[in-house]
Amino acid sequence: ELSKKYLIRAIENECTLAANELAFICKEEGNIEFTKKYYSISAEKNDLFSINQLGLIYFEENNFELSVYYFKIAAEKGYECGYWNLGKTFEINNDIETAISYFKLGFKLNCEYCFDELFEIYLSNKNYEAASNICFDAIKKSSEYREKYVDCLLKCMSVSKNKIFEAIHNENKIRELQNKIEELMYMPGGIGYIYLLKNILKIFAIIYKYLAYHKVH
Repeated sequence: ELSKKYLIRAIENECTLAANELAFICKEEGNIEFTKKYYSISAEKNDLFSINQLGLIYFEENNFELSVYYFKIAAEKGYECGYWNLGKTFEINNDIETAISYFKLGFKLNCEYCFDELFEIYLSNKNYEAASNICFDAIKKSSEYREKYVDCLLKCMSVSKNKIFEAIHNENKIRELQNKIEELMYMPGGIGYIYLLKNILKIFAIIYKYLAYHKVH
């Protein structure tokens, strides 16, 4: 109780962190109304974390309209996880098209979670070209998670190798994808990263051999 008094005093002095801390304590105690109250204090001061937290609270209460309302505010102000939360909210409500549109917006802000969702959606729907393209984009944009994105690209190639000729209909398309990989080879990265990309090039070498064989025969 003493800590709460100090936090309330700090909130009176317009300390946003204190409001967030008190909101967290109230939530742990199961007092949702006071949780909303203190997150709202921070939200009024344009604290994006608090705005997003309000969206999560209303999501847990199955209040679709208010959860989307707060997630949108957070997202449009640059809070990348807001787009992920929007996407998941619409996905749970079976609006996959809208969910994908929000995941794409979050991915533009380098949201790792949005990449994960898009990649799995494309892969599960056997849209290997879209899955590989977002991997290429992610590798170019991010250095922090680059190895993970390369692993995803390899996974896509591995899963799709038996379907690759259905997804890629001509040699020009194959060369275009190979050029993308070769371009990535010259980006700054460790030896392990380049080694992984070389494995991808080997996959395309197999495709070239397949096409060359069928031209002759």
